[in-house]
Amino acid sequence: MAATPSVTPFNLEHHSGTKLPQIAKNDAFVDIVKALSTFFVDEIRLPSTFEQLRTTSAGNEIRVLVEHLLCNVANPAIINALLSV
Repeated sequence: MAATPSVTPFNLEHHSGTKLPQIAKNDAFVDIVKALSTFFVDEIRLPSTFEQLRTTSAGNEIRVLVEHLLCNVANPAIINALLSV
């Protein structure tokens, strides 16, 4: 029998004190897009390529966001919202 992975709640404030978007399970699509857009505008300060965001410290905030979404967000519209941002 496969073990069920344990997911622990991720703190909404990471090391720099920036608030991560709080997305409830029943939030509307437009509210999720707005929260994600605000986070990206606030956190990505310099133009960066996908490769830079993936492999350098420029992508730290994105990695923190991904962990936060994985551990704390169960809204079925999150994937569509991420694709539209």
